[in-house]
Amino acid sequence: MKDTEVGDVSTLAKNVVAVGGPAVNQVTAKLLGLTFPAYGSSVAGLAEGKAVVELKDLYGRHQLLVYGWEADDTRRAALVVKNAADATIKAGLTGKTSVSVTGTSLEVTGITVA
Repeated sequence: MKDTEVGDVSTLAKNVVAVGGPAVNQVTAKLLGLTFPAYGSSVAGLAEGKAVVELKDLYGRHQLLVYGWEADDTRRAALVVKNAADATIKAGLTGKTSVSVTGTSLEVTGITVA
């Protein structure tokens, strides 16, 4: 579904995977407690060249947020989710509910998860 089709995520009663930053995705903004659209430094933990993959428990459900500073940063974060079983990526994810994703390419070998 598109973020504009979700409605009130607090009453959705479903687990949610929200891909896209709070500047372009209303659901991400809501789950981060921000007013849509939220840009740049107004998003805690986000900086230029960085993305976030975060698992939250909200509204009695699981919410996976995948977002970055710019579109390519978000794509890198989505690749982390897609390739979570890769040994290098798995090591960065293990035991964490939130990670920072950085890199200079859209190849798994060029992505750092911390």
